[in-house]
Amino acid sequence: VETVTTRGAIIGASTSNAKGVVVLEVSNKSLVLPCIRDPHLTVLNPYPGMMCYDTTSRTLAVFDGTVWNYWK
Repeated sequence: VETVTTRGAIIGASTSNAKGVVVLEVSNKSLVLPCIRDPHLTVLNPYPGMMCYDTTSRTLAVFDGTVWNYWK
């Protein structure tokens, strides 16, 4: 069986040159992540690649599959 792949979902524009599964293409808005207090304590079963905004540390939290990493 041959599978034909196409571009992913484009949000914010009718077309985009970017290649990705989900493309956010807009010049006057941004992505807003879920806001979670202390995700390392409150998210019981995080999935690798999960991202959120930690309201306690005021940082971007990214779960790498093993631990949470915090970016300022």
